[in-house]
Amino acid sequence: MIHVKALAGSHSAPASRRLRLVVMLIGVLLATVCRATVEAPVIAVAANMARTAEELASAFAAATGARVRLSFGSSGNLTRQIEQGAPFEVFLSADESFPQRLYEAGLTRGPGAVYAIGRLALFTAHGAGIAADASLGERLAFIAGRAHGRLVIANPDLAPYGLAARQVLESRGLWAQIEPRLVLGENVGQVVQFILAGAADAAFIPYSQAILPEVAARGSVLEVDAAEHGPLRQAMVIVRDASAAAMAFGDFVLAPPARAIIAAHGYAVPE
Repeated sequence: MIHVKALAGSHSAPASRRLRLVVMLIGVLLATVCRATVEAPVIAVAANMARTAEELASAFAAATGARVRLSFGSSGNLTRQIEQGAPFEVFLSADESFPQRLYEAGLTRGPGAVYAIGRLALFTAHGAGIAADASLGERLAFIAGRAHGRLVIANPDLAPYGLAARQVLESRGLWAQIEPRLVLGENVGQVVQFILAGAADAAFIPYSQAILPEVAARGSVLEVDAAEHGPLRQAMVIVRDASAAAMAFGDFVLAPPARAIIAAHGYAVPE
């Protein structure tokens, strides 16, 4: 027993120093994490802008040395999260109505600005029996006339592109006929996953997603005339307590280099 106590006493000083060192390292790590969190604001991004936003974030980092973190979802869900206090500092929506709702609730620094104008497309899968040169009316009539088959759209209550798809079907008098066979994705990203999994005979998706190589390889795409649905004017707002880094990113999104990136991904940009 005496021998054991002697050994413990001989090592107590080194153990204490090791403990202090571990505590110091943990403190340094926590400080680094906290600093990174402050320096990297979280940007809420509509799912249709995922690829575009990733390129915007990379370009912003290259130009400024500052990072941002991206969180994707449907515009409706992201709006609700901001209303509930989610730590988003900038919101890139797929329309103007959700940012306007946040502005009217006093949650943003201003009414925001339109940064992109979207385009809607109808994707039809290879093997679905729809000719690649068929018109929009012919494609929709074929889908409506089938007893089976899946037309996938984003949830119209949450996703502006899903609402635009519903407007197209309603304007052509096909909504009631097709609705029972609709498959709703929570957001545009989920609709694209249905396509890539081979689980969609047809789908309304943003043109920016339709031109992705992995999507285009699975079927044919027809752009929908903008007159068939409401405008897809995508607005950005800065959340009320946004950091300087977040505001700098918001400025960058409206600057010429970012506008070129947005246009290259299949969007129109406002003058």
